[in-house]
Amino acid sequence: MTLLKYVYIYHKDLIYSFELRNLFFETFIGFMNVVLNSNYMYLMKKPLISNPFIVGEWPFYILGFEVAGILHIFIFYVLFNWLSKKYLVKISV
Repeated sequence: MTLLKYVYIYHKDLIYSFELRNLFFETFIGFMNVVLNSNYMYLMKKPLISNPFIVGEWPFYILGFEVAGILHIFIFYVLFNWLSKKYLVKISV
């Protein structure tokens, strides 16, 4: 859809989406974990399985997930901008 509507993603959009996810989504899930005594998204304690991506104890393994999330967003940002510059014709209005 964004390729058809000539929508561009900027650096500030990446920062905004990451902050929005952290401030609202993870804060809300953390609050609900406390209320429901649950462990959704593994925010309360480390999962019981052996996984090479989960390094360290609580809360330090969450930082690894945050770094992986930033890299994921950045990779798709670069890919999206590269494809949009390669295949779209810019129209001046």
